[in-house]
Amino acid sequence: MKTVQSERAVSDLKRLVNPASGRGKALSPVEPKGAVAAKKGRGNWDDHANELPPSGGVASPLIEQDYNSRERWGARTLSSVDGLLSFRYRPIKQTHQVDANGAEVVNQWAEPPL
Repeated sequence: MKTVQSERAVSDLKRLVNPASGRGKALSPVEPKGAVAAKKGRGNWDDHANELPPSGGVASPLIEQDYNSRERWGARTLSSVDGLLSFRYRPIKQTHQVDANGAEVVNQWAEPPL
């Protein structure tokens, strides 16, 4: 007793063995349409758009007020390949800065791999 699934599997295997027989008719060619015609556009001027307070973005330069306000990840040890030299360091986790407008900017750094 053949099932639809087994018939399909047999058909698929036959197409793998003899790919030329499994092809249907070729797709019909599509005529090129050409470019879109030029149009005139229209924009609406808003006199009040420039009156809104600026939002988004950071005003350069960023200034770090206090070096000691940096937050750091746990200590890491970096060793040379031969093991003769090694040193410990604590990667930066977060810094606090102030932009040119006086707004606080917080940079958060990803934890580096061990």
